[in-house]
Amino acid sequence: MADKAQSNPLRRDQEQGYQADAVDPRKVWATVGVLLLTVLLCWGAIAWLVNSLETRHAAFRLPMSELEREHLLPPEPRLEAQPRLDGIRYRQQALQQLNSYGWVDQQQGIAHIPLKQAQQLMLQQGWPGHDAGQPGERHGP
Repeated sequence: MADKAQSNPLRRDQEQGYQADAVDPRKVWATVGVLLLTVLLCWGAIAWLVNSLETRHAAFRLPMSELEREHLLPPEPRLEAQPRLDGIRYRQQALQQLNSYGWVDQQQGIAHIPLKQAQQLMLQQGWPGHDAGQPGERHGP
């Protein structure tokens, strides 16, 4: 009877009161090693394949034409590379034009004058083409 208990693992576990650890750690580590080796071999094979395909592709690549070598700019409007600096430059140019004298159209005799001076002239002379009236007087509805 004792031989039957030894040969039948289920009965043996019931007699002992617990399930015996039947996992062999050497087999587990061997399986992990085989899997790791397989992954490394696959990774090496893929790296070799990519390298050989790139080398083969470079051999068949045609030389670039003049147009392909020329650095072409995209069409307008282009994105600003440094928007903050561009904004500062734009503001400085606008302030320079607002606070200086210059020609708008020299052939027709149209010039621009500094903003403060233009405001003073508007107060003194009024709006061009408008009936002269008292400053601050409203005309119309």
